[in-house]
Formats: sequence, C-alpha cells, structure tokens
Amino acid sequence: MIPKVELMYNYDYAKQLYRGDRNFEDVWRAIIGLGADFEIIFNEYITYILEAIEKYSGFAWEENAEITFPLYLAQLDKSLVHPLTLAVSSDPKEMLMDMIEKLVNRNMFFGFTDDAEKEKCLRSVTKKILSDLKLDNMSEDEYNLEVKTIKEYLK
Repeated sequence: MIPKVELMYNYDYAKQLYRGDRNFEDVWRAIIGLGADFEIIFNEYITYILEAIEKYSGFAWEENAEITFPLYLAQLDKSLVHPLTLAVSSDPKEMLMDMIEKLVNRNMFFGFTDDAEKEKCLRSVTKKILSDLKLDNMSEDEYNLEVKTIKEYLK
C-alpha cells in the first residue's frame, strides 16, 4: 500500500531546528510562503512519486514505512530523512528533487552491503523518477530500472 505523506507546518519543531541569526518570526513567515509555493508542485506529483519509488526500488512501502507520515518544512542547510524534514528553498523544483531523494532513502533503508552500494542504488531510483517527470536528463546508470528493480539487482 502506498503511504500518505502529509505536508506539515510545525512552528515549535521548525524553531528548534533553526540555527540562523534572523528573527524566527520572519523565518517562519518565509517557511509558510515558500511552503505554499511548494504545495502546488507537491500535490501534483506526490502520488506518482510514491508509486514510482515502489515500482523502481522493488521495496513495498508497507515493508518499510508507516501508512501515513508527516513531511515537515523547516529552514535547514540539509533535509532530513527521519523525521522527514524538507529544507525550504525559493525554488519549488529544487525542493521537489530534494523530497524525492529523501523519500527514496526512506523506502530503501536496508538490504545493502555497504554505503557506496546504497548511494548508487538511491541515485539510480531518484534519477529515474526525475527523468520520468522530465526534471532531469537521465544519464547511463549501472542499473536499468526498466528491466529490474533495485531489490532484484541486490539478490
């Protein structure tokens, strides 16, 4: 079953994570504004992205994830996988690509012999989805996800 991702604005959580010098009230208003821009692209693509991750990774979501999980927005240098927290940006496309990477990582968190192999697999699935969405030119990868899933390659 494909999980549901809920876009969340949590003032206290975002404030705890904030490490900048600006007044947090101004930062919070920016998070809300940038989040509103991102919500448009999020709502358009989220269902396809979740289905494509499962299709190309070969790992069923119910094996690895809750049925519903939140996606928090915060002012960060780098997004987080657990809890799923997306760094806001003035570029919604950049946020979407970052979200895809984090969701792929969330889906494929076990079954790897080493970190290099995991990174290669994560990159392959992410690039394939970005290519499907016409957000990235897909280069030649070690894994042909049109033929086999990552899980099948790992066997």
